[in-house]
Amino acid sequence: MILTNHHILLDGWSMPLLVRDLLTLYATDSDHSAIPRVHPYRDYLSWISTRDDSESIEAWGEALRGLGDPTLLTGTHAVDEDGATSRSTTTASENVRRNFCVDSSAPVA
Repeated sequence: MILTNHHILLDGWSMPLLVRDLLTLYATDSDHSAIPRVHPYRDYLSWISTRDDSESIEAWGEALRGLGDPTLLTGTHAVDEDGATSRSTTTASENVRRNFCVDSSAPVA
């Protein structure tokens, strides 16, 4: 079996689950009762809507405490006339400001 996918569909956590289910179906001659039923996404949305946002913010704040530097997203390389390369970086906050800070009252094109 050859399986290809785009990374937006399957990640490192979900690929083993998919392979497990495919191999189970293969071994049981496609008996769907052999694999666990999945919970609908709407169940997750219902659950997440009951979570306390302030507790989540506090928990993430505690987990990330002490990390003062921004996350580096990309690097660009420049070559000068002597052939030497230099590198500059873009931080997450710069990227967000550049790409996502728009006037919410402006009409959508």
